[in-house]
Amino acid sequence: MYRKFDLTNEHLKFLVKFSDKMNFQVDANFKIRCIGWNQEVSKKILFYIVNNEKVGTYSLPWLHERYPWSKSNIGDYILHVDFKGKPFAIVQIIKLELLCFKDITQNHTNFDGPPVRDINIWKKLHQEYWSRELKAINKKTTPEMPVVIEEFKCIFFIEDDLSDENSKKE
Repeated sequence: MYRKFDLTNEHLKFLVKFSDKMNFQVDANFKIRCIGWNQEVSKKILFYIVNNEKVGTYSLPWLHERYPWSKSNIGDYILHVDFKGKPFAIVQIIKLELLCFKDITQNHTNFDGPPVRDINIWKKLHQEYWSRELKAINKKTTPEMPVVIEEFKCIFFIEDDLSDENSKKE
């Protein structure tokens, strides 16, 4: 989540398709995001997003201070890419909620992909991930740490791109 991607020609072509199909004016500040720590995980997550099985993500304000470009606002459009930077989908942020880590419930984790919705799995996975990320800023995960829950809706993806990926797996 905290990797920064520069806008490429491949991203621009994807955004033009989005702009043409949705009659939407794309500006230069379009955010680009990858969720996942390797190519395999990022692809799985992207398939959950385009199939509306993952409709939220989670971040830490502490890390937004270090990576200000990663902070989302309601209404933002985000180009989701795989770990290698290939564009896959565009989502729009529809709701933000700030909670302490200890106050996150099963209702909150239900926004995530099916394999990690269980509250115990979700907390373990995110605590491990954020522990690694927070080392760089000399912080640790705590029950009181603030967590931003981002709800989004997938508003655009190209079916052909998904078919190409599925045929490569067979």
